[in-house]
Amino acid sequence: MSAFTSIAVSFFLFLVLIHAAVSFVPRALSPSFSTSNLCPTFSPCSAPTVTLLRSSNDPTNPSLDEDGYTLYTDPETNSTGRVFEKLVEYPSVFTIKVVGENTPTFTPDMIDLVNEHADVKTKATKINGKWVSVTLGVLVESAEQLYTIYEAVDKDPRVKFKF
Repeated sequence: MSAFTSIAVSFFLFLVLIHAAVSFVPRALSPSFSTSNLCPTFSPCSAPTVTLLRSSNDPTNPSLDEDGYTLYTDPETNSTGRVFEKLVEYPSVFTIKVVGENTPTFTPDMIDLVNEHADVKTKATKINGKWVSVTLGVLVESAEQLYTIYEAVDKDPRVKFKF
């Protein structure tokens, strides 16, 4: 099940990157379909216009719930929910990456902090100058547990990024 979760999250992030690069999605099957602007001005025709529309999962302008969490809308069912509720199956081993200041205690502190909320199964560290990246494979039972972990990590002032 964790392999499926990794694939699903990777696929979503791939879609987010593609969408960010393109930033608009064709809407050819829309009911608001018109027949202008595709024909050269010198010859009339009745070719349909492709209307462009911003995706509801736009990473440059994400939808947020009342608590500030990013929402995801399933394009097939049109149901909306928090990203980790919609895209991750539970229980699973979820990979969390935390980037922060390269201090002697940063890595053990992050491991201990995450261990307070869930079982850390794997860990890896990469040091690059004044920054350190800590990658943790964490056994999570629910989306709420995952959000709690990210909230706890976010409170540490040494943390610069978390994925």
